[in-house]
Amino acid sequence: MKFFFDNNLSNKIAQAMDLLDQEVEVKHLTDIFNQNTQDSEWLKYIGENKMILLTKDRKILKNVAEKQAIRRYKVGAFILTAKNLPIWEIIRSIVNKWEEMKQLASTSKKPFAYQVPRKGKITKRLI
Repeated sequence: MKFFFDNNLSNKIAQAMDLLDQEVEVKHLTDIFNQNTQDSEWLKYIGENKMILLTKDRKILKNVAEKQAIRRYKVGAFILTAKNLPIWEIIRSIVNKWEEMKQLASTSKKPFAYQVPRKGKITKRLI
């Protein structure tokens, strides 16, 4: 399984998750692309490479072009929904939900999108 962290998450968090979970490959957007690359380009890459997106961009499903790209390229996405968290809370949130995200990623038909709250249940979003 491969995860792709976009620019809304630190590349350091992606590197740490890649080191900590030997079952999963984790890449950050800047490992592959220039940080200013258009979303449609890296969403296509994610779909073609059967990766799973992890983002803090809560507006990704409201942007028509991005939503269409998620559908077109059959992207699986997890969206962290908590606002303005310090870095340690973001890390804690990812680590606490990591196994559940992996399970959902392996059993959900793409395209899919799940909201990942800081506390509470991960919930599926319509795309």
